[in-house]
Amino acid sequence: MLTSVAEGTAKDVDRAVAAAKRAYDTSWGLKVPGTERGKLLAKLVLLMEANADTLCALETLDNGKTFSWAKNVDVSFSIETLRYYAGWADKIHGQVIETNEQRLTYTRHEPIGVVGQIIPWNFPRM
Repeated sequence: MLTSVAEGTAKDVDRAVAAAKRAYDTSWGLKVPGTERGKLLAKLVLLMEANADTLCALETLDNGKTFSWAKNVDVSFSIETLRYYAGWADKIHGQVIETNEQRLTYTRHEPIGVVGQIIPWNFPRM
């Protein structure tokens, strides 16, 4: 046998959604200010930088890409993307938008909950 492949079941998805919902309700959603979410993302960036070679090795094993490609593209782009969003976490504010001379619309940017995604196999970290 060359390998084995794990497959997520409906129960696995339910458990992941429940965990994400718990995080949203307690340590990530509206109850946690953007500055704190930004700090957490920045901490993740530092951890990824400190463990970049391990992440690159895992990416190479996972996708069959070369180590140098994983290091120069997959992992480095992922780190930069998270760094970018860490900087935005406390800068997303509502706006008042003039829709016509008699009316204004107020927008409020806020997290709305758990999102499920299908992640591309060739660039899952991003």
